[in-house]
Amino acid sequence: VSVKALFDDVYVIKNVLYDSFDSEFIDLTKWEESDHSVREINNGKLRMNEYGTTWRSSTYLHLTTPVTGYLESKINVQSGSLVSGNGTGFARIGAYFYNSELGPGSYNEYQGNVWGDVRIVLEDDNSLTATASLWQSTAPDQSAGPVILDQSFTKSINFDTEYTLSMELKGSEFIFRCDDEEIIYQIQTPVYAPYEPYQHLATRIYPEEGSAVSVKALFDDVYVIKNVLYDSFDSEFIDLTKWEESDHSVREINNGKL
Repeated sequence: VSVKALFDDVYVIKNVLYDSFDSEFIDLTKWEESDHSVREINNGKLRMNEYGTTWRSSTYLHLTTPVTGYLESKINVQSGSLVSGNGTGFARIGAYFYNSELGPGSYNEYQGNVWGDVRIVLEDDNSLTATASLWQSTAPDQSAGPVILDQSFTKSINFDTEYTLSMELKGSEFIFRCDDEEIIYQIQTPVYAPYEPYQHLATRIYPEEGSAVSVKALFDDVYVIKNVLYDSFDSEFIDLTKWEESDHSVREINNGKL
């Protein structure tokens, strides 16, 4: 079942307009939910948007299939994404790819797990960059750990343009790609299977106090095995055999309507 509805011109006192939804963001002085979140398939693309004014918030789609060495998706950050004031946001693919300290039978929960992601970042000045990062958990509960790689691609990134982002664990090399550009990280530690694989597509925002951030992103053509298509989002609904979240969720102001 799908229900698509537009709301406008809300009154709580007769003849006194409460909200006409003419602003970019939901007015937190009038509504308890100040964040906007979108997760839906539309025209053969996964649309995931995140808007907010008060705190970090994210929209996710988690793969049911563990990532064992490869993850790829096309990402298009759309115009209309913006930072008003100060903050940042991104659209990314990410996963735990390996454990650098412990292997099966000796895990101390997430200790040693290494997270990799490649993202398109909406910068504070409303420009876009593509970056690669690796983070290592040094705590069993993932509460601490160093960033072991944080590097930007040299490629210019534009709004309303689709880029193919991927990560590949290949022996002692961790290869990040943005279209045909590569960033290669040479692993200096053992490489064990990660504790409890975890993988997702995501949009996230970090608005600073008194500011607002929106990230509007399209995802398409996901691969978890190189050259073997996992999902092209050509169905009407999210495929629950491939993704943990089968529901679509849309709450946003668009063209003066909620």
